[in-house]
This record gives sequence, structure tokens and C-alpha cells, in this order.
Amino acid sequence: MTGLLGRSSFSRTGTLEAGKLADVLVVDGDVHRDIRLLEDRMNLIAVMQGGVVKAGALAEYQQVALGGVGREY
Repeated sequence: MTGLLGRSSFSRTGTLEAGKLADVLVVDGDVHRDIRLLEDRMNLIAVMQGGVVKAGALAEYQQVALGGVGREY
């Protein structure tokens, strides 16, 4: 049986916890109350793919303070 995005197992997806795969969007605000927050890139704290920060304010901080983007968590 094929599951989410063609994956055959849900054992590594479905929840946000150590050891699982996740793409995460961290937003400054409550998007349940105001979805328009996503229209302004200034509200994006972090865009994470597979545990790596790819974009957002946290990525910009890493680039300046830590010498590079793409730190894995």
C-alpha cells in the first residue's frame, strides 16, 4: 500500500518529533485566525525541509551569525 507522497510507510511521518521526516513552516502569528500572515515573507521565521532551515528569518540569522545556511537540526 502506498501512502503519503508515494511513501509505503507512515512510520517516519505524521507527527513532529525526533527521527521523523517533516517540512515545517514557522510563522510569527496565528495562521488559523489570519491566513493572510502567509502573504508577507516578513512573518516567516523559518522554512525547514527535512530538518534543514532553508529560508526565513532564522536562515538569515544563520547566514550572518553562523557562517552559512542549511544547518541541520
